[in-house]
Amino acid sequence: MEKTKQQRGTSGRRNGRKRSKRVMTRQSYIVLAAIIIFVIGLLVLIQHAIILKMDNDVRNLQSTLEQQQAVNDSKEGQLVSSQNLATIEATARGYGMTEPATTQYVYVTLNQNSDASQLSAGNKLQQWWASVFKKQ
Repeated sequence: MEKTKQQRGTSGRRNGRKRSKRVMTRQSYIVLAAIIIFVIGLLVLIQHAIILKMDNDVRNLQSTLEQQQAVNDSKEGQLVSSQNLATIEATARGYGMTEPATTQYVYVTLNQNSDASQLSAGNKLQQWWASVFKKQ
C-alpha cells in the first residue's frame, strides 16, 4: 500500500498543481439567472427603443406627405383657375398687355407642295404595292 501512496504523491507532484473542480452553488445559479434576465431585459428595452424611433420616423413622413398633398391640391386649384381664359385675360391686362395692332399681325400661308409631296409619298407606296402584285 505504501507504494501506491508514493506513486500517487509523485504523480501529483509531476503535474505541478492540483485540479480543483468548481462546484456551482445556489448563489452561482442565482447570479447566472440574474445576468440572463438582465441581458434579456436590456434586449427588450433596445428593441422597444428601435420601434419607437421607427414610429416617430413614420409620423414625420406622414406629416410631410400631408403637407405635400396640401401643396399639390393648392397647385391643382391654381392650375384649374389659370385654365379659365377670362382669368388669364384679366391677369394679362393687369400686367399691361393690350390687343395687338393690325400691323402686328403676321399672316402665314402654307405651301401647297408640301401637302402634295406627302400625298405623293402615299401614292408612291400604293403604286409600289400594285407593281409588286402585278409582277406575280
